[in-house]
Amino acid sequence: MKNLECMFLQFKLFCFIENVEDFPMDELSVSSTNRDISSSFPDLANSELFIPHPTYILPTCSSDESNDNFICMNFESNHYLKEAMNTMYELFQSRKLTDVTLCVNSESIQCHRIVLAGASPYFRAMFTGEMREALLHEIKLHYISATALKKLIDFAYTGRIQISERNVCELLIAASMIQMSHVVQACCSFLKQQLHPSNAIGIQEFAQSNNCSELSFAAQKFIDQNFSEIVKHDEFLGLHPNQLLTLIKRDELNVRTEAEVYNAVIRWVNHNRNSRSSTLLEALSAVRCYTLPPTFIQGQIKNCSLLAGFTPAKSHLQNILDDLIKHRHISINKRTAGSMEVYWLSLLQFCLAFSTYFYM
Repeated sequence: MKNLECMFLQFKLFCFIENVEDFPMDELSVSSTNRDISSSFPDLANSELFIPHPTYILPTCSSDESNDNFICMNFESNHYLKEAMNTMYELFQSRKLTDVTLCVNSESIQCHRIVLAGASPYFRAMFTGEMREALLHEIKLHYISATALKKLIDFAYTGRIQISERNVCELLIAASMIQMSHVVQACCSFLKQQLHPSNAIGIQEFAQSNNCSELSFAAQKFIDQNFSEIVKHDEFLGLHPNQLLTLIKRDELNVRTEAEVYNAVIRWVNHNRNSRSSTLLEALSAVRCYTLPPTFIQGQIKNCSLLAGFTPAKSHLQNILDDLIKHRHISINKRTAGSMEVYWLSLLQFCLAFSTYFYM
């Protein structure tokens, strides 16, 4: 009977040791339990079954809720959220446990409110506020593309979306409507990368209309820096008169000489002379013609067919030419985008041209 008690005690001891093997040695403390067992159970100590082994005491931590000490461990899974959302996406695809249906035109999309609310402040306000839709199981949405909405809902579940030249505008409009800021930012970044002299004006207008201030600023900066190339493309020719005036008045235009701005105005008017001739005088007033060489102005007065049929604009240039010849001081705002090298080159060209004209 005594041997049986010894074997049972030894079994419990080994079980205890087995459970603490995974704990770091530097966090465990050794006690004198072996000596206590030997003195209390001499028969066990003399037994062939007894194997002396240090006893480990598990570390303890204090609970935030009480002063009691107990064994604890903080655990965080790196894959839990991803796996959970993958499961939610599988449920979405199989239309299981869905609790709301979004209707756009003839399309119906069954979803989970909790996922939509987590991804979109628009839906969160709809489902948790006092809106009528909070109690509905079928919600109709207007002024949004069904194709774009499907992609955005997929993004809500997966965090992934494909943006292309074909869908970026549609996605940005829809994402702005339902306040999915991550997609809006991604679309803006995509459009920034696509900026080109042939599309910069259109992107800038689109950004303004959708309150994308950062994209609008980037597009405007691109237009300023690449004005000489911008004016060669159709988007420039399609500008509304007010848009043209706003553009050519900008101090930030990066041009080597003001002749580039003047020629751009003439080209814009000639594109639709019948409807735009009335804007010519105002546009030429926005051009900083006092920085043009006198020979350039004289050549335009003599040879430009557009000016020949529009006396007010021709008279405007003649007055500027007279002021330059008579050295009348005129205050002019300089374009600020060009480098100092370009500024001095333009000034040198002006002086040489003026001297040539003066001594003719």
